[in-house]
Formats: sequence, C-alpha cells, structure tokens
Amino acid sequence: MRTAVVLLAARPRRKRDPVNYLIGYHHVVQSLRRHHASIPEVVVMSPDLDETPAGADRLVRIDPRPFGVIRRTQSAFGRSVYFKLALFTLDYDRVIYLDTDLLIVGDIAELWDPTRYADRDLWGVRESAAIGLKHAVWQGKINAGMLLINRPLLGRPIFERLLSIAAAGRSYDSGDQGVLHEFLSDPEIAPRVGELDPAFNLPTCARVDGDWDRYGPTARILHYLGPRKPWCDAPPHRWHHPETQAIWDRETAAHPPVPLSLSEAGRPDLRTRLESGLLRAIRWPLSPFLDRG
Repeated sequence: MRTAVVLLAARPRRKRDPVNYLIGYHHVVQSLRRHHASIPEVVVMSPDLDETPAGADRLVRIDPRPFGVIRRTQSAFGRSVYFKLALFTLDYDRVIYLDTDLLIVGDIAELWDPTRYADRDLWGVRESAAIGLKHAVWQGKINAGMLLINRPLLGRPIFERLLSIAAAGRSYDSGDQGVLHEFLSDPEIAPRVGELDPAFNLPTCARVDGDWDRYGPTARILHYLGPRKPWCDAPPHRWHHPETQAIWDRETAAHPPVPLSLSEAGRPDLRTRLESGLLRAIRWPLSPFLDRG
C-alpha cells in the first residue's frame, strides 16, 4: 500500500495576525518522527515553496489558479484555506493529512497499518462539546485538521467535485471544512465515512471547554485550535491554556531548532505587521469560525 503523510505549507493570503505556519510544520513533522521509528513518505503541498522543506521527502506544488472560481472565503485566510482540497488529487492508496498546528504526542502508527481503517473511505474525528467545541453549528462535523483518506476518494474527479461545492459557496464556515462536510453529507458518501477516536485529533480547547480529564490523558495528537498558536506570543485567546502550552514546550524542547529557511520564510513584512496591528486596535469583529484558525 502506497501511503503518505501529507501537510499543507501555504501562507495565508489574508490573516489579521501574521502566523508563520512553517514553524508549526517543522514541529509536527519532528514530533511525528520522534514518536515513530518508521513512518510513510512525508509529502508537503505548497503554492509558495520552491524546495522540499527539511523533514519532508517530497514537495508537491499547488497551482492556485483553479481556486480562483471560489468567491466566498474567510476574511482571515482568503482562498488559501481551500488549498487543502488539493490533497484529494494525490496518487496514493492512503493519505494521512495533518494540519500544521498539530502536535504528535503518542503512537499513531495504526493509521498507516494497511490492515486497519480499510473498511471506510475516509476517517476523521467528529466535533462535539465533549472535546471543547460547543458551538451548535460545529456539532457532529468531521474536523478537517486530521484526515485518513483511502484510494476510492483520491483522484481528480473527487477534487473537481469538492471545488464545485466551494465555488457554489456551499460551506457553512466559508472554508475547506464546510466544503468537506457538504461532500460527506451526500447520502451516497456518508456511509463510507468512519469516526476516529478523539485521541487522534484532540483540540486543546478541551482543556478549557471540554472533558479534558477524560480525553487529555489518552491524546495521541493535540490540535492547537485558535489564533493563539503555541509558538507565538500573541494574540491572547481564551482557548490558550498554560497546561497545553507546557505540553508543547516540553515536547518541542527535544526537537532540533527551526531551520532558518522556515523561520525566515514566514516572516511578515512591515506593511502586514502594521495592518494587523490596526485590525487588532479597532477590534474587528470576527465570527466564531474565524477564531479557530
């Protein structure tokens, strides 16, 4: 079985607070390698990078032009939030997708075991109040931050179908997760979706709003949702908790330093910093969906 672990390295086309997600990429890849002696091929998709970044085995360039048909976008990210859909074009038997604000804290090798998770075409963790995602609209949705996708849903026809959903604006969050939900809700597709244990994609907001005592000790992947990423100092956010920050600090202390090529690549220019500061100063109102970035 040809399997790949896939990450997206794309600079947000619009972001009120500049965040270098390439630093997040570095730590999720390092945490993956540190917790496993052997892993599948690591593939990075990007419209921005010209060379395969450290820690990856392969770079797949994303062509942004097909995404130009999308008009409804999140004000924080623009069309870049939809670039994740390109992973459905990859020629593998199984793809394990990881967002760049995840951290591997346990053994996830069963995800690439060919004898496991083969009886459904897509697997993911469903959002719920129990894991800290209390908004009514979020309940029961597959979180798109970690996905296991098998061969039947990998191919250009599926990508084109997802792109058409996005172009039609059929996305509850004006982003990739809403498009995925619309697709997976199709009566023909829904029976082909499997539900993973929350341990494989536990949002750290569970420490604040969920049943952390139940889910925290068994977590294998932590998902640092919200605009306050653990490798950044700002902005503050209620989902950011000292305990989950301490887990990040402890785990990443064992990682090699972030290569200069990654730390410099995401540095915002002066105009971006000034615009972001102005937006914070006037407290631009944002929907609860955008606060999850």
